[in-house]
Amino acid sequence: MKNIIKILTSLILIICGSGLISFIYNFKNSSEVYVDKYKNKFHLQMPDFGMMNDIQGAFFREGKWHLYFLYNKDAKLMSNGINLGGNGTSWYHVTTIDFINWKYEGVAIEKYITEWGDVATGSIYEDFDNDFGFGSNAIIAYATAYSDKGQNTMVYYSIDNGYKFNPIVDYPIQLNNGKKDFRDPQILKMKDDYIIYLAENDRFGIYASKNPLGNFENIGYLKMPYPTLECPNLFKINVTNSASDEKWVLIYGGNEGDDRLTTGTYYSVGHIENKIFIPEQNPKRVDFGPDFYGAATWKNNKNSLFISGWMSNWNYATSVPNQGKVGNMSLVRKLNLFKKYNEYTLESMFYIPEKYYKKINKGKLNSNNDKLEITNIEGDSFNLKINIELLNNIENTVEISIIGNEYSFNLLIDIFNSVIIITRFNSIFTNNETFSKKREVYLDEVIKNNIDIEFIIDRTTIEVILPSNKVYSSIKFPKYTSSEKILIKTKNELILNYEYKYIDII
Repeated sequence: MKNIIKILTSLILIICGSGLISFIYNFKNSSEVYVDKYKNKFHLQMPDFGMMNDIQGAFFREGKWHLYFLYNKDAKLMSNGINLGGNGTSWYHVTTIDFINWKYEGVAIEKYITEWGDVATGSIYEDFDNDFGFGSNAIIAYATAYSDKGQNTMVYYSIDNGYKFNPIVDYPIQLNNGKKDFRDPQILKMKDDYIIYLAENDRFGIYASKNPLGNFENIGYLKMPYPTLECPNLFKINVTNSASDEKWVLIYGGNEGDDRLTTGTYYSVGHIENKIFIPEQNPKRVDFGPDFYGAATWKNNKNSLFISGWMSNWNYATSVPNQGKVGNMSLVRKLNLFKKYNEYTLESMFYIPEKYYKKINKGKLNSNNDKLEITNIEGDSFNLKINIELLNNIENTVEISIIGNEYSFNLLIDIFNSVIIITRFNSIFTNNETFSKKREVYLDEVIKNNIDIEFIIDRTTIEVILPSNKVYSSIKFPKYTSSEKILIKTKNELILNYEYKYIDII
């Protein structure tokens, strides 16, 4: 997946009325001391100036995880979304042992190394069977190339554990044949056949070949809700609470039709017939927030998957407040599949090792039609677990507000209707309707006596685990650094228990 951004190849001053549209300050050429006010402590960002977006998946080798994301080091984005720098993405490589502390390894697949353009979203394949001829340790990457010839599929190989890739051939192994949308290949091996799932607007095209480097024939299509469709991820996984049950899960990006939520990442559960995924139930959201997209999934074991997403949204990604670095990655989550109420549901679990928790505070607050404040919050990188005991009226509403420097994030919990209404405000980013949109998350169960909510907060990110294990991801842009303020409002009596953990990876 890749958004087509208007590119200006030379610096042009754009006249707007009697003034000039402001553009991003070039800190590289400034004599002023640079302070990165949007630097997160435990969410992966770029090592340098530019823009990151889609996550490309990961594999485990020699005691560490190798992960890739799209990176345009040449992007220089103005506040109106116009790019005054260069275009095109590469695959950037990072490694980690715990998905919290990351080492920047550098660009693994360079852009524009063939006449077919840059390298965009695709998938990773470990060639244990040596089908490609580079040895059983080779790492293979299938990716979309963008150029004036449209979107086409290229293949790259690495024989140094994924640090550097080169094209296997200098031409596409799949041509678009006039299709405008022909991107984000996921490669799978099913028995003796190689299968590619490609995003083609309102459907996924499915292609098969005995030869992983060509002769792919279309064997079918899969239509799914919320086009334009992007970033297919298809995996088989055991059902956690059903010993002999295993299912195929398709995770993908969707863009239109879910008016309460807008752009996001979805999943469907089903089975495979003749190499084609057959959905058995309607799609559900992986994440209910506006800022979890361009996601990639990779296998942990037979019982679970890992997933991570790009924390932004193409409706405002190129015009957000920034100091030359745009975009970051969500926390990596473990996904398990459960069968509940005769349907299958993916549940997410965040993992932050205990060694990164530097300070822990616990407390209990009582309220009767009053406002409560959790006062012992330090900094803006922490984990906060809240348990609310509802003592009386089922018509009660509870509002939780996280207030930082020039921004706020608000959850209004409607007990009677089992819905959570979420809003956010940023004083330095007020001109985007999608960013400011009110969103509603309907819970699967009726709220009874207790509500559990968990917040994982970093400088520019809020990730929330709501009741029914519904996850919500949102970005924020504080004007300056400060400690967060946590306020709770209620119409009736309640007891609030909380556990606060300050996070630091130093």
